[in-house]
Amino acid sequence: MVRINTASSGHSAPLPDGNSQWLVYDGTLTDQQWILDQALQYLMNNVYGADGCNECFQRLSGGRTFDSIIDDESIWISYCPDTHAYGYTHENDVTICQRAYSHERSVLMVAGTLVHEFAHVNGAPGTTRQAEATLLACGLGRVYNPIIVGSRETPASRVV
Repeated sequence: MVRINTASSGHSAPLPDGNSQWLVYDGTLTDQQWILDQALQYLMNNVYGADGCNECFQRLSGGRTFDSIIDDESIWISYCPDTHAYGYTHENDVTICQRAYSHERSVLMVAGTLVHEFAHVNGAPGTTRQAEATLLACGLGRVYNPIIVGSRETPASRVV
């Protein structure tokens, strides 16, 4: 299963790039880690094994299923304090931003952000709405936003 970047994990995360940061979940982020754990449990209980989601992911340029992404121990999840973006991806590292944790539907928003970022890991380009569209196929229409493009849109950097 994907792994969480904690102080004891020894993961060497990417360096900060603009607003994107890949920080460890440490003792000061207990609320965020609880929400992340609940979001991962939600994905395992409600999305994992879903034919429509797996088929949608297989159509991405990486050709992998959602299940194979979430099962991949080389994919890491970190924390980002950014309050303008929901998440960022760098190769096999995704980071979930404070904006997702602060949403009124925080568990679902973090779950949706994970699906979106996993789509980028699987080859969804950062210049289209392809990553966000995976939320519909994966049963997360409640947090789907049709205007989200997975790229930095302004110098102030709004990556979602």
